Amino acid sequence: MIVPVYNGEKYLSACIDSLTSQDCRDFSVLFVDDGSTDGSPALLDAAVQKDPRFRVIHKKNEGLMATWMRGLKETKEPYVMFLDCDDFLSPKTLSSMESHLPYPADPSVEEAEVISSNFVIERTGQDGTVRGEVQASRALPGDYTGLYLERQIKEDLLGNEQRTVILSRCMKLFSRKLLISNLPYCNPKIRMAEDVNITVPVLLDAKRVVLLPDAFYHYRFVEGSMVHHYDAGLYENVKLLVGTLSGIVRDKGVQGGEEMVKRESLYLLFLVLKNELRRTECGDREVTRRVQQICHEQNGRRLLSLQKRSPRDPANKILEVVLRFPEPFVILAARKLFLRKG
Repeated sequence: MIVPVYNGEKYLSACIDSLTSQDCRDFSVLFVDDGSTDGSPALLDAAVQKDPRFRVIHKKNEGLMATWMRGLKETKEPYVMFLDCDDFLSPKTLSSMESHLPYPADPSVEEAEVISSNFVIERTGQDGTVRGEVQASRALPGDYTGLYLERQIKEDLLGNEQRTVILSRCMKLFSRKLLISNLPYCNPKIRMAEDVNITVPVLLDAKRVVLLPDAFYHYRFVEGSMVHHYDAGLYENVKLLVGTLSGIVRDKGVQGGEEMVKRESLYLLFLVLKNELRRTECGDREVTRRVQQICHEQNGRRLLSLQKRSPRDPANKILEVVLRFPEPFVILAARKLFLRKG
């Protein structure tokens, strides 16, 4: 288990408790402290003193991707899982995932498999009540190998409103060698959806993918996250990500890979448009100009023609109209709706 930590003092104890509460005892945890300036380092040092399965690395601040990559390079375990320091696991997480490993070990898959669960978004309301919302992969739970894996997972991995397989680096048990061999695809310049850099090439190389019906991983939704504020660099970031994905599917020889990436770019473009429409530090005229520019550059109508199915999410339905008809009155009407929703 690799746990990257940066200023996670508020939730770190709950994260650690979820590890000590696992009903599986045979595992190890490497905490990688990314130069935290709060009380996290002291909490980690105390945890290491109490549990011999834990160890910690303290390093200078380098960012999330560099931090989990450092942990991956340091650990020698054949299977690896990631847990972010403000999240936590259900007690049966590790034992359930371990039960799906091949026994006796199968040399044909033991270095190329991924076991994935669903996850729960933990939202805390203003009154302090916590509401859990399960997020699931679109592909049905099951054990995918051979042609079944190729057709059901690999050739449909990207470009859907609901992920065929959740592409987070967390909530998965990976063969370590799969991760190591695909580290060259990890681009530290990509800040949004950076997990896609590693999970997409890993899943494309996997010889076995197991999707569990359970939601073991608990993702804590934190208000004030940067994804809820205007990001001036998001558009350039998305273009960089799309270029990286194109290179991955080309290198892996994915059937229909380029079309799949183009469909994925549509949903990434929805994020870009939402980001622009919610912008508050400039007026309607600048927002309209910017949205029209993006729609023109990305040939929005062409991207819409490639989608397999129309969006179901209400926000995406609105953005689909903006892409199809990027006229000032359409853009301003959409802007009012998104500003009202917050």
